Amino acid sequence: LGTAYYFRALMTFDLLRQYGKFFDNGSAFGVPLVLSPSLSISETPRSTVAQSYMQIRDDLTEAMDLLQDSGDRFFVSRAAAQALMARVALYQEDYPTALSMANAVIGNGSYSLSDDYNEVYTTEGADESIFELNFLALDDGNAWAIEMYITPPEVAVNPTLISFFNSGNEAERGLLFEEID
Repeated sequence: LGTAYYFRALMTFDLLRQYGKFFDNGSAFGVPLVLSPSLSISETPRSTVAQSYMQIRDDLTEAMDLLQDSGDRFFVSRAAAQALMARVALYQEDYPTALSMANAVIGNGSYSLSDDYNEVYTTEGADESIFELNFLALDDGNAWAIEMYITPPEVAVNPTLISFFNSGNEAERGLLFEEID
């Protein structure tokens, strides 16, 4: 049940960032919150951004209460819910909660920073990975590509900044950024 709460929070957060005014807690443009199963066809009105965030936080709190810290990166854990709660809190500028949740993950002991920045992207089950999807050879590796192309990036990196970080004494740890042709 904790996994279901986690994924509902994650999907609501993703929907809010894609289709709502996530940056304005006072906005009426949240996302519809469907919280109970129904066999009848009905329209669910938008909730406010504040209501959307409240539901996300409530679901993550439930998830943290129900999930264990398994250390298996291919299953949702309490640390994954804490990490997502930290991110949600950052979006809401609730820095004390973000710090508390991030410190809980850091203090967990199951995760550590890698010397190679790119390892989290190149190594399955990397030490820094808190939760990751386990793709099989049968899965379409490009399934997420469509979402990546149709959504605006959360972070756009200036090529000058990439050059700055990749220059000077970074070679021993691997490139911080890789440019892809």
